[in-house]
Amino acid sequence: MSEDIRYKMQHMGDIFVDALSAVVDSAQRKAKGVVLAYDIRDLNNKRGQCFSDIGRRIVEVKKAGLADLKRDDILVDFFSKAQKLAGLIESYEKKKKEAA
Repeated sequence: MSEDIRYKMQHMGDIFVDALSAVVDSAQRKAKGVVLAYDIRDLNNKRGQCFSDIGRRIVEVKKAGLADLKRDDILVDFFSKAQKLAGLIESYEKKKKEAA
């Protein structure tokens, strides 16, 4: 019994460091998940703004009387930005699932 207490007293620092490292690792994973959640929300807002820009540009093109929307370079740029944002959102969501 006394050897058990002596062993615990001698290794108290090791026990404390092990417990502290487990808490720190858990906190880092949770913080990373929170940061990714905010990044995903920000990218979704940017994608929504991009869709608004696409809608405005379609109205402008139609008012100008142009029939072919595929030839409008600005509209094509908006669509490519929306695709890039969708790809980023998907990759961030995948990272968030892996971190959890």
